[in-house]
Amino acid sequence: MTLSELKRRVARGEQHEPEIHSVEGVVYVVHVADDVLTPAGDSKALRFPSLFAASRALGKAGLERGWLVHASPYDEMVGRPDEADPRPAPGEESVWEYPRPPRLESVAERVRVEFGGRVVIDTTRALRMLETSHPPTFYLPFEDADPDAFQPCLGRSFCEWKGVAEYFDVFADGARAPRSAWRYPAPSAEYAALAGHLSLYAGPMDACWVGDHRVTPQPGQFYGGWITPGIRGPFKGEPGTEFW
Repeated sequence: MTLSELKRRVARGEQHEPEIHSVEGVVYVVHVADDVLTPAGDSKALRFPSLFAASRALGKAGLERGWLVHASPYDEMVGRPDEADPRPAPGEESVWEYPRPPRLESVAERVRVEFGGRVVIDTTRALRMLETSHPPTFYLPFEDADPDAFQPCLGRSFCEWKGVAEYFDVFADGARAPRSAWRYPAPSAEYAALAGHLSLYAGPMDACWVGDHRVTPQPGQFYGGWITPGIRGPFKGEPGTEFW
């Protein structure tokens, strides 16, 4: 089945929940029912270089949901780096003790985000997502944000746990940070508490604060974790961590 054929089927009202299968750790193919997506004129599976590329293609076909299926157990794919200390000091957290699937929990501290020379979010009702190898990702109630600072933009992505994300440009007093915030408008049942919340990449912001601590962005260009004192790595996103 080609993407064009899948798009025609979706347009006719057919319901599909495709499976995105990881192959060789870093390549993805898409199964739809008993078929597999193929390039036009070819019987071999269409291979996507990233999960984002696969989910974007499904989005163009009109699909909003898919399921990620790993070809091997997670521990075999990721493992634990030798330098990950399983015994953090009192008051510290090791990201290698965080669970997978991730855990969502409330945040006691006040959380603020500054951009364009002003505060665009200020809340005491934040949530944080804890996932193996990542610093926490913070989700902040949209009710506590300046709605004029967040402008919807093109593009979606798919998370195997939370569902389909939509993105926002952050805009304030002439400054713009493209595609720097996201939310899950219809999160999966397990993470339903994320509804009405958004998250931000800390790097493009003027500053993000958790309590009195200024956030350090998670390394790399893809992940949106926030590092604060007491959170111990090593963190996925640093050079050499692509296959964790």
